[in-house]
Amino acid sequence: MAGGYSALASVYDRLNKGFDYDALTDYIEKCFNKYLKEKPGLVLDLGCGTGAVTIRLSDRGYDMTGIDYSPEMLDIARDAAERVSGVISTHIIPNTESETEPLLKLNAFDKK
Repeated sequence: MAGGYSALASVYDRLNKGFDYDALTDYIEKCFNKYLKEKPGLVLDLGCGTGAVTIRLSDRGYDMTGIDYSPEMLDIARDAAERVSGVISTHIIPNTESETEPLLKLNAFDKK
């Protein structure tokens, strides 16, 4: 699975240029407001890809952690986060091919 996204990483955002990430971010925030009693302290974006939603939620005041299986997608996410508003901390945990490994073995980056 990661192999396909790793191969697409350099063109992923251009392929999805017409996708309305702002509308998706609005929807996610409406779900937070509807189903949570208070604003979440930390949001985990599973399968964050190039970080489009992760960065938008961070810009709206959420502390974000993005996790993705593709190190190439996370490299793009980190670069984008640094260009837009800066990253407090980033980390990447080595990828694993085994589906039995814990979630923490996935690649990740923090956007605060």
